[in-house]
Amino acid sequence: MPSHKVTWKQGNETFDTLEDILPAEGENLRILFVGRVPSPESVRFGHYWQGHHGQLFWEKLREYNILNTPKGIINGIGEDDHLLHCGYGMIDIANKPRYTGEKVSSAEYREGHARLLSVVSRHNPEVIVFIYKTIIPEILGVIADYGFNDNLKGLFGDSRIFVFPMPGTPCNREVIKSSMGELKDYLGL
Repeated sequence: MPSHKVTWKQGNETFDTLEDILPAEGENLRILFVGRVPSPESVRFGHYWQGHHGQLFWEKLREYNILNTPKGIINGIGEDDHLLHCGYGMIDIANKPRYTGEKVSSAEYREGHARLLSVVSRHNPEVIVFIYKTIIPEILGVIADYGFNDNLKGLFGDSRIFVFPMPGTPCNREVIKSSMGELKDYLGL
């Protein structure tokens, strides 16, 4: 049964988390999805985005034909197992699992930003999709909008920056529809 669960060492602490989903060294990505932290539920299942918010994330990708996968984990295969086939990858800024609302330290954001820059330099994603809007001010010190943020051009090489309009966050249906439509159109889907 495929699983993305790995053991991670951070300082003197060791914990289970989810591995980055990235192609072979030097292979480029169309999209790099960037989450904040893995949820304990996702780590338990060994697949990204398995909680309530996670299901909303996968559902939006399906709704806009950005990732057409079966819903949920079937025979051990999760939605995240289809990412690389589509030219997509996924990482989290911080690797220690947390429940919604638990704080990520400034040091973890700095380390995550450095790791993200390294991933971008190795895989040159066309689009970096920040799944949560709050990540950007933490790592860049600027405010971003839902959808494409061309004002942030050049901060991650040639990659365009997109903020995912996650259902349940402070964005309305019109913003979700407009933003997701923009991403779908950009990808030519």
